[in-house]
Amino acid sequence: MTTWISDPRLPERQVGWIDGEASEYVRPVRRIGVRCRQKNGQWKVAVLLSTLRPETVLSLTGASLEHRDDPVAVLLAYVSF
Repeated sequence: MTTWISDPRLPERQVGWIDGEASEYVRPVRRIGVRCRQKNGQWKVAVLLSTLRPETVLSLTGASLEHRDDPVAVLLAYVSF
């Protein structure tokens, strides 16, 4: 992970693409890091895995397919979905 993006829907949540190939899976996956600030100030971290294509996620979330080349828009669509 190189960059955390603040989620405009939930200010206490940050998300980011996990860099590198995920060769341990049978088919290609997209990996997203998600972290939320807890009441005690510490971060709770999770990893979201998806085999769905960006176009599918954009469509399912009602986002425009014009955003398929925008990595931040796609990232936020995955997390929203």
